[in-house]
Amino acid sequence: MRQQLADIYVRTQLRTATTDRVARAAAAGAPPGPAASIGKIAASQNLTRIGDVAASLLGARIAADTGEPDAFAWTEHVLGAPGYRLAGGTDEIQRNIIGERVLGLPREPRVDKGVPVLEAAPRHLRRAPTSGYQPSSAANRSRCTDAHRRIAPRRLATDGKTGARRVPT
Repeated sequence: MRQQLADIYVRTQLRTATTDRVARAAAAGAPPGPAASIGKIAASQNLTRIGDVAASLLGARIAADTGEPDAFAWTEHVLGAPGYRLAGGTDEIQRNIIGERVLGLPREPRVDKGVPVLEAAPRHLRRAPTSGYQPSSAANRSRCTDAHRRIAPRRLATDGKTGARRVPT
């Protein structure tokens, strides 16, 4: 456990140094470059490690709110850990950036380059053109407004005095 905590600490310090370097470069007007991608990958991996260590330290207490301060808060961190790899660009995209810009590897082939987006989408995802649909037509605007009038009264509102929420009657 001590080794894992030390590893997290060292990686956090490295991530901080990388972030500082990227921030200084950005302040000087330089583009983010591959250091930002390296920092993003390091951060997502480190956050996953932190969640793993927290889960092993807390054991079963991480799965339920026992009333212990901050124990249940780690559940959100552990469950959100897979999302860290997606936020800010997937780790795979960041690795491609590093491979292309740092290692000089060739770019991945783009079969969709120069092709309109709707044509590049797989056939089963393309929308069939509907006859007579005009997004800016008065009839469509009227339909949207009518739907909004039916839904809007169900929203919560504040009482206007204390800021407490109330359900409209």
